[in-house]
Amino acid sequence: MSSDLDREIEELRAALERERKARLDAEEQHRTLMDAVPIGLFLRVGLTITYINQTGAEILGAKSADEIVGMASLDVVHPDHRGLVVERMKRLNSGGRVPAEELRMLGKDGRVFFADIIGIPVTVGGQPAALVAFRDLTEKKRGEEAIRLAEHQEELLQVKEDTLRAISTPLLPVSERVLVMPLVGDVDECRVQRMLEVLLQGISSHRAAIAILDVTGIPSIELQAAEALVRAAKAASLLGAEVVLSGVSPQMAQALAGGGVATAGIMVKGTLKDSIAYALSRR
Repeated sequence: MSSDLDREIEELRAALERERKARLDAEEQHRTLMDAVPIGLFLRVGLTITYINQTGAEILGAKSADEIVGMASLDVVHPDHRGLVVERMKRLNSGGRVPAEELRMLGKDGRVFFADIIGIPVTVGGQPAALVAFRDLTEKKRGEEAIRLAEHQEELLQVKEDTLRAISTPLLPVSERVLVMPLVGDVDECRVQRMLEVLLQGISSHRAAIAILDVTGIPSIELQAAEALVRAAKAASLLGAEVVLSGVSPQMAQALAGGGVATAGIMVKGTLKDSIAYALSRR
């Protein structure tokens, strides 16, 4: 009889050992799976971190999970956000759900970083606990900052370009339906194109009858730019505005004549004063 009892005890012991080994194997598989997840995961029981996966330990600046396990969960949260986390912990401990939150965390090495974090309420040994997932947003924040800086720089460049365009191609209303565009400095085809855009828009918006292009301040001009300037003047006439070319220098006259640039249909005046007087007399 005692042999039967011994056999039963031995079988029970073997069954318990198999169950223990199966549980350990399951825990090891679970741990391996958790370590393979590319986000940080830790288990908080009460206020203490009782488990963290390898990814989470690395995010927090630790070489191994053992350096984090046993720490208070609030110790990995930046002081500015600990009040928020305490409120989230209270809701989780009561079985409630909390939304994902972006907050600042504190690494074991003192590094401060932003992270996406979310907690799921669980129970461990009858105690309220939470499984917390978190993701380092450092690279994302750097990318967003780089984009923001690039957009800001683009805006600044656009403002600078708009300012330079306004300075290089000013359009001045001198009276009702009479506009003057004084040009100063070197003129190339690119600047003439900007001038044409401003001139045509100004004629349209002001409903100008006469547009004066004053070239007194242009010391010299290349043939291509001179041709473009005349084309701009003729384009303005298509909107119903008479174009007056003012302050043509001998060098520019020579360039226009020598290049065979046709100025027919464009009124030419020697000075801006003469051009304004002519325009006022035509109103």
